Amino acid sequence: MAGQTEGTVDLHIVVRPGRRIEGIVRLKSGSLRVDVRDRPIDGKANAAVTALIARVGGVPKSSVVLVAGLRARQKVIRVPQRCADRIACLPIATTDD
Repeated sequence: MAGQTEGTVDLHIVVRPGRRIEGIVRLKSGSLRVDVRDRPIDGKANAAVTALIARVGGVPKSSVVLVAGLRARQKVIRVPQRCADRIACLPIATTDD
């Protein structure tokens, strides 16, 4: 993808805002499902997504960048390779819903 630098990876995610439980699940399709508590109002859900990915990936929030999908549920997030490696160890969901 354009703009991607060496040592970074673009993750394709599907966001589900307004959930009771936050978490990240790898889907069979290869993308990630990210559930966050915050609603998509004034960018709060996007901030929650980047914070959750940073926390799970063990990197600073400043290194997690929203590349595409500012107002969509499907997004592209750019993260350092070490973050992507940690997320790759997450379990795969049994369904893609």
